[in-house]
Amino acid sequence: MTPNKAKSILYKAMGETAEDYEGDWGDVPLAYASKVQSAPASTGFDQQISQQIQKSVENNDVEITAVLKEIRSLLRKNYQKSASKDGKRAIMKE
Repeated sequence: MTPNKAKSILYKAMGETAEDYEGDWGDVPLAYASKVQSAPASTGFDQQISQQIQKSVENNDVEITAVLKEIRSLLRKNYQKSASKDGKRAIMKE
């Protein structure tokens, strides 16, 4: 998923229209896990996205930081919802 696509999805969920980021970097895919099914896999993903958030904070990329944090939050909610449907307890640190 690229930052432009992520931003588009988030804005659409909020009922708003998103403008693409300026420059080519907005079309460079973000690193992400292909499946978020088990606690170890989701924890690994959580660590990866947290590292990317830290990098964006260090680079003062306020918009990217906000997008990444929202993606992480939505994925955590989705994981917890699917885990509770399976009768499992989702364990992910906030």
